[in-house]
This record gives sequence, structure tokens and C-alpha cells, in this order.
Amino acid sequence: MTNLTKLTLIAQVAERTGLQKVQVGAVLDEALAVIVATTDAGHDVSIKAFGAFERRSRGARVGRDPQTGEAIEIRASSTLAFRASPALRREA
Repeated sequence: MTNLTKLTLIAQVAERTGLQKVQVGAVLDEALAVIVATTDAGHDVSIKAFGAFERRSRGARVGRDPQTGEAIEIRASSTLAFRASPALRREA
């Protein structure tokens, strides 16, 4: 099985719901925009029986250039993280 792309997801949802792909794409884009805006504001987004999105921060730190071994400063950053609901977790 191949990875599920955004276009494939939109096509499958459109097929299951009977909505047009354009409509499903617009809804998906807006849902993702709301998730990003909410986490950027410092709040988590929790979807029951699916999981939670949260903004995680990493402080500035010193790293090493792998080619020269020279110390380099890595700036602080933040990223969007997803934590799956226990209902979705499967054993390998």
C-alpha cells in the first residue's frame, strides 16, 4: 500500500460522502488552518477517539557541524506535534 496523500484523502472522502472534491478540499484546508491557528495561540486541539495536536518548543542549543566538528548555535524553534488517541494505538 502506498502513502495516503492529501489528494487521495480528498478523493476518498468525496467518494464516501457524495460531496465534490472541491468542497472536501476546502473543508480540509480550513480544518487544518484552524488546528494550526489554535496551537499557535497556545492551545491544544483534541479530537476524541483520534488524537491531540499541540505546539512543542525546543530551546536554543549548541550542536556540532558533522563535517568539521565545529560548535554551532541552533536557534530555538517550535513544531506542531500529534499524539494519537489510545483508541488508535496498535501493537506491532
